[in-house]
Amino acid sequence: DYASSETSPISHTEMVRHGIYSQGNAKDLEQLFRRFDGLSDSDPAPHVIYFGDHLQCDVVAVRSWTQWKAACVLEELEETSQDAADSKSGSSEDEYSPMVVSDTWGSYFINVENPSLHAHFVKNHAN
Repeated sequence: DYASSETSPISHTEMVRHGIYSQGNAKDLEQLFRRFDGLSDSDPAPHVIYFGDHLQCDVVAVRSWTQWKAACVLEELEETSQDAADSKSGSSEDEYSPMVVSDTWGSYFINVENPSLHAHFVKNHAN
């Protein structure tokens, strides 16, 4: 019995198990998990893995502000699949599409001679 539209904000104490919620914040979500698991604030934080699709907004933010693990699903890396590789004559990073190598952000891949911002985020926030 889920509503199809968003409502005004609610407290984690009003949430129910198996509910569907959008937006919110990590602190309320952790409190919800604690309540469902019968944990107090003095107990260790619940183990959470967060899946996101944006390296900076999802992975970096989650790793910077929580103790959660973060996984990033990057559509751009599909360009590096075997099918894409088979269609290319060589393996140079320069041959990847602009989706994988950005003039602004650099490459998703680590280039020791010229590290990109993407490579910096992966190096410092991946585990």
